Amino acid sequence: VNVVGNSLPPMFIFPRVHFKDRMLFGGPAGCIGAANASGWSNEETFLKFLDHFLGSVKCSKEDRVLLILDNHETHLSVQAVEKASAAGVVMLTFPPHTSHKLQPLDISVYSPLKTYYNQAVESWLYNNKGKTFDIYAVAEAVGLAYPRAFTPQTILSGFRKGGIYPLDTEIFTDDDFLSAYVTDRVSGSQPTGRTESVEEN
Repeated sequence: VNVVGNSLPPMFIFPRVHFKDRMLFGGPAGCIGAANASGWSNEETFLKFLDHFLGSVKCSKEDRVLLILDNHETHLSVQAVEKASAAGVVMLTFPPHTSHKLQPLDISVYSPLKTYYNQAVESWLYNNKGKTFDIYAVAEAVGLAYPRAFTPQTILSGFRKGGIYPLDTEIFTDDDFLSAYVTDRVSGSQPTGRTESVEEN
């Protein structure tokens, strides 16, 4: 999504070893897909997304764009950074533990998307009695939910609530991020995998 309320056709990552085009049946126009046994993104799928991004966003070394991401390690491979830089994409990552407060998709878009997706699944089940809602029906349900959730108003709301655009450096206080401090570790420390017991005298 961007700060004028537009959205990029989504990329699906299916929990399968091999991707099949029919997994995208009924999906949002222009969507693409990939498969990964875990169902999660990896460096290879992010590079595919980056190609998708570059095919949709017109940028160059002279007319650069800013791509804001969470700081997941798959976004930070040398190959991805080099590809983005060569195309005129400046990649900026959110600080750790802050995407729930800063990421426009998390703040405003995903909640209605989940609601509309669930409604689409319920409608599918009602209209296909006796059939199983499987992986080949997912994109179609998203195709119905996506345009309802990814509206310019909802997208712009996410950027505004996150203080990204218009820029608002005072939108959050230190207290807003207190819960994230629980998982912070001193640089170089490693979890021991065990808990220490404390004896009282």
